Amino acid sequence: MTTSFVLNSSSLNILRENKVITEHEVAIQEGDIIVAKNVLTDKKRIIDKNTLVKYNIGLINENREKTLLKD
Repeated sequence: MTTSFVLNSSSLNILRENKVITEHEVAIQEGDIIVAKNVLTDKKRIIDKNTLVKYNIGLINENREKTLLKD
């Protein structure tokens, strides 16, 4: 099961300043892929991983063990 995460606001600002995404797009991590999604049209496109490396934007690693906390 893949969970989607919107990148944090500083990463979004970097991508917008460098014209990787437009003012109407957000960058969403879906698994190990980053997708630019236009919030007005719902159109999606993949952002190249080399672009993320170029601007030092890291991915969220969700491969953590989930533990049930008990009292």
